[in-house]
Amino acid sequence: MKKAIQPPAGTTGTRTGALQRGIVLLWSVVALFVRIFGRRPKALPTPDAPAITADPELAVIAEKPKLTRHASRDKMYSPIIVDELIDKLRRQNGQIAFLSSVFKSTSDAVVVADLSGKITMFNKGAENIFELDETMALGDNLFRLCTDSTPDGPRIGRLLVENKRIENLRSELVGVAGKRTPVLLTVNFVEDDGGVPVAIVAVIKDNSQTESLLAEVTQKKEEVERLYVEVEKLSVTDEKTGLYNSRYFQRQIADEYERMKRGHMAELSLVVIDIDFFKKFNDTYGHQTGDDVLKAVAEVLKRVVRKIDVPCRFGGEEFMVILPSTGREGALRLAERIRTAVAELKVPVKGKSDVSVTISLGVRTHSPKDSTVGMFIHEADEAMYRAKQTGRNRTCTFESMAA
Repeated sequence: MKKAIQPPAGTTGTRTGALQRGIVLLWSVVALFVRIFGRRPKALPTPDAPAITADPELAVIAEKPKLTRHASRDKMYSPIIVDELIDKLRRQNGQIAFLSSVFKSTSDAVVVADLSGKITMFNKGAENIFELDETMALGDNLFRLCTDSTPDGPRIGRLLVENKRIENLRSELVGVAGKRTPVLLTVNFVEDDGGVPVAIVAVIKDNSQTESLLAEVTQKKEEVERLYVEVEKLSVTDEKTGLYNSRYFQRQIADEYERMKRGHMAELSLVVIDIDFFKKFNDTYGHQTGDDVLKAVAEVLKRVVRKIDVPCRFGGEEFMVILPSTGREGALRLAERIRTAVAELKVPVKGKSDVSVTISLGVRTHSPKDSTVGMFIHEADEAMYRAKQTGRNRTCTFESMAA
């Protein structure tokens, strides 16, 4: 028999040691993989132990749930729990990334501060409204920033210090460069599990467009109201003379009559005025001269009567003057002042000499014992016709007719 070839001296031990070290290193890597991912590898032979063969007891052990030891606690977690924890962490990271993106990109100003007011987060929207760079705002005080930048500062600062919520407070913020921005301010407090505030979140919405629309609506509303007043005035104003018309007279005399009946004033007087020979002005000088005479008489009434009196053009050449809280003597004196002022008028006529104008006046002073407002007007009118019948250019009272 041939002698077996032997390896060189020392070779066998060296190769065997290298192989053993390689197997140990591989086993360590696999064990680390199991620790991370919770899966136990099949048994591998080691230099000191033979390969594990099929054994009933080992088979039972292999079927038990494989557990992973937590790195920081002496607990064992199943691979399913580990997978759930990793998935939850990924979702949380995704939510944080999403919220961070929203915080940075939203057009509304969002400022986060601790309870002392120290600003910890300051987004792009806040930079635009406050005209302040984020690097300058971080570490600044939210209370001071709001107090300095708005007329409502003291009030807002007090609410913030008292940890009170603010919901859509209309205000105006002034940036550091002077830009004024109408805003809606909302302030909420982040609370811990025990309900204790731990941080302040201020959301400031640029309200410029809404305020602009509101101002436009307000302006339109004022224009409509002004037009309504003008239309109302036109509806009760005589176009030719600028005095109140007969419609307004009827309404006003009824109101004043009712006031007197209820005892709000002791007396009420009425003066009825008619231009003498008015038809002659139209026939002789034309309708333009007639209109000029009406306007001239109307100007006298505006100038002579008191502020509480109500001068009206009743129709044609007839005028009415309502005299609230005025007795017979006062009404007679005012009527005479009107008559004298009209008699002094000189109305110009184109191509001819100026013409004079006279009027006849009737005065009636109402008393609570009288019956109706219609009778009151009728009796004043009768007094005016008595003045015409007795010579014109004079004043006659209803009481003097009855005497």
